Amino acid sequence: MKLILIYAPPASGKLTVANQLSKLTGFKVFHSHIINDMLDEFLNSETSYYWKVNTDLKLKIIDALSKSKLKGLILTTVYIGKKDIFRLAKKIKNIVIKNKGDFYSVRLETDKSTILKRVTNKSRKSYGKISSKKELINYINKYGLNNIMPFKNLFTINNTKTSAKEVAKQIKEHYHL
Repeated sequence: MKLILIYAPPASGKLTVANQLSKLTGFKVFHSHIINDMLDEFLNSETSYYWKVNTDLKLKIIDALSKSKLKGLILTTVYIGKKDIFRLAKKIKNIVIKNKGDFYSVRLETDKSTILKRVTNKSRKSYGKISSKKELINYINKYGLNNIMPFKNLFTINNTKTSAKEVAKQIKEHYHL
């Protein structure tokens, strides 16, 4: 299985790009909010236990899928420069490689004014994502913007003025998917 990890700040267009890439490659999209939404029904997301269960579920699912006949998977996430998130990404990479798959990382770089325009998109609220400019500004002030995971094969694309369809084409071409 090929796994493409797309990461960027909130409202950068990760899911939109993932869906376009899925159309071009036939890969399935694993939207991280699926697990968040499920756990939010039962656990408090402010606790370390919530994030332990969240991480464990993601790793189990990635492991199972990487052992399956699935051609490819596109995973989206936010990276805030925290070591625990990079450790999770490395664990995902190691699982995929252990199961004889390929791991690719894509960083979307988007300027602040663009994500501030995108954050109020109605679809964001339905996924329980940050959906107000105030929340996003607080997030940026706390975590920064456009943090970089130090993967060797990282492909960075500035999607501020590039359509999701074009970004997906660039990813497909870059990694020969």
